[in-house]
Amino acid sequence: IRWAQVGDQVDRKNTCEAVAKALGVASLADVSMTQLEEFFATPRSDLPGKALERARHVVGEIGRTNEAVELLKSGGMEEFGRLMDASHNSLDQDYEVSCKELNEVVGIARRVEGVLGSRMTGGGFGGCAITLVKKGAVEELVRVLGEKCPYSKSFSTTAGAGATSWDEE
Repeated sequence: IRWAQVGDQVDRKNTCEAVAKALGVASLADVSMTQLEEFFATPRSDLPGKALERARHVVGEIGRTNEAVELLKSGGMEEFGRLMDASHNSLDQDYEVSCKELNEVVGIARRVEGVLGSRMTGGGFGGCAITLVKKGAVEELVRVLGEKCPYSKSFSTTAGAGATSWDEE
């Protein structure tokens, strides 16, 4: 996060809270995309600018996250990659927290054969991208990003089994 942008993050949060309040719900997690579209079918002068776009991102991201859980359980990695792409596009276009350099990294990564999806991650306004790529394409992805995005640094990792709990006794 560029610390000068923290206020912009707060503005986005406040806008989404105002939409939820206007809809009469505790949070946008309680709203479907259809409800949101119907609510904004008539112009709203009682809400901050970009309220539809900000809320659309949040409602869409909640839906994508729920869908992603099921895809990960079933091994639907190609569709999961498409959700990553949709998430980045929404973060860029609706929530407006991406930047030129992140969009460039994501765009270049997406064009490498074997890449299933790519998106920004973190607080926005700069930061990191995460890319889902087939094992056989990792070296090519790192090479291409190093060549076309010399300002970036790439590394690869593999997924683990996830969080676990333990008894400290």
